Amino acid sequence: MMRQEVLSHKGQIMLTYIRLIIPALLLSIGIGGVAKAASFDCNMATTETEIAICADPELGALDELMGAVWRIETRTTLDILTQKKWLNERDECTSNIKCLTDVYVERLKKKPFDLGDFELIQLYDVISKSTKFYLIKAVYYAYNSEIFIDAISLKKLSPIKWATPQFDEELITCDLQIINGNTMPLFEETSAVGWTDLIDQGYADKEVITGEVSVFTKWVGHGDQSQEITYHLMGDKLIPIRGKVDNCSDQQKKYTLIAFH
Repeated sequence: MMRQEVLSHKGQIMLTYIRLIIPALLLSIGIGGVAKAASFDCNMATTETEIAICADPELGALDELMGAVWRIETRTTLDILTQKKWLNERDECTSNIKCLTDVYVERLKKKPFDLGDFELIQLYDVISKSTKFYLIKAVYYAYNSEIFIDAISLKKLSPIKWATPQFDEELITCDLQIINGNTMPLFEETSAVGWTDLIDQGYADKEVITGEVSVFTKWVGHGDQSQEITYHLMGDKLIPIRGKVDNCSDQQKKYTLIAFH
């Protein structure tokens, strides 16, 4: 066989190898297949690890999150090789849920995912009447935090929007019992400022009520003035359903109710 033919033959072998190996790798991390409880088709799950991921909703959400971020981030050859090595390490957990959860969380903090500190939370959507896991992150400042929530799908992360009411700080609430929330302008934003009951932010004394998200905000430089807004998830938005505000400088927790319709 001539040298050119040999090179051509080797090239075909290498091309065939790439065509076989790379799709298999990408399928394992959520680039191919039909998503169910994870980034792959759970009807095709065969290993102990795959079966464990499909059987556990949070693990399935972590795997789907990994697949989503993998799609939207730029990947290098090194990233692919590192991910392939990680898949082998993951499979060493077999069906140990804690082991699998830990390796997913640690991996998602590193390149090319770079999620840093994050949590998965379950939210109830009153429109679809279903509960799903969502990605939540917070950026911390001196007096408050900024909260971001994303819906997870195999193809992308979609920011959940907050319909944030703007309270008129010139309105003194000392003698008020209730405020019509419909008179407050709503601003559609992709984050909320304050302390949520969904993650540990020193807000542990606030009871978490299924289907509700509440955010507490303290206004810097306004004495004991603060507000709390409670939301329902409706599709891709968090809509305020009730609230309370203390805009009375009397050094007491004296809240006025806010009613939204």
